[in-house]
Amino acid sequence: MTIWFALGPGTIYLTGSASHPHWCKNVAEHREVSLCIGGEDLNGSARRVDDLEEAQAIRQCFVDRYWLARLSRPFGGYKDSIPFVVEIQAPTKG
Repeated sequence: MTIWFALGPGTIYLTGSASHPHWCKNVAEHREVSLCIGGEDLNGSARRVDDLEEAQAIRQCFVDRYWLARLSRPFGGYKDSIPFVVEIQAPTKG
């Protein structure tokens, strides 16, 4: 499944539509996640962001990164999406 993402310091931001897609429900219940970005497998712990200011900052990351998000903003896009923060775990060396 393809999900848009944005990068933060040591984190990956994800958002889901306000209609609560299944992956949002799954991540909220099972915080340990695996992602593949650019062919690199990443593991981390996700949390739903309920703080209004933090959520708005994350949504703005998507507006800054994706032109489609910028275009959708005047029509309500990325104003009520469900934001998640994934704290990436350092890869184990072995």
